[in-house]
Parts: sequence; C-alpha cells; structure tokens
Amino acid sequence: MLDSREESLNPFVQQSPTWIRISVSIFDKEGTEKEVFAETPIWIAPLGEAEFKVELPDLESKQIESIEFCEHDDTTPKACMTWGVAGMKGLAI
Repeated sequence: MLDSREESLNPFVQQSPTWIRISVSIFDKEGTEKEVFAETPIWIAPLGEAEFKVELPDLESKQIESIEFCEHDDTTPKACMTWGVAGMKGLAI
C-alpha cells in the first residue's frame, strides 16, 4: 500500500500515459474524401476524461473554418467533415 506522499510522487498511481491517433475526414461537395491524421500523447486518469488538442499539419485552418460536421444519417454527397479516434495505446496493469 502506498502512503499519500508516495502517491503524489508517482503520476502513474493517478494517471496513465496514453497515445491517441486522430483521423479527420473532409469531404468536398462531390463526396470525395481527404483524410488526415494527427497523433498526441495525453495523461488520463483510469476511467476518466481528458481534454486534448492536436495539430493538423496537412490542413490549414481556412480549409475547415466554414465546413460543418457531417450528419451520420445523411448519405447525400456534400461538403462536410468528421473526426474519430483511429488508434490508441496506453498503459495497462
């Protein structure tokens, strides 16, 4: 059993290092997809939540400023974007 002093010195007790790969898909008005990926490490508490940001080096902000998120129920080709987690690695004990 760890005492409170040991817990505060060991970040693995309260948080786990995790690596995630994010996928962003941008569709033009004809429905052609351009997919880009970004990766970032994050620290997250077990069964917790974490906020994170990723840099998308293959995209300029003006490319996505006016694009709305795609509606999952609508399959009509249109300019929109989606994102998701494409991969994840982390510590499991």
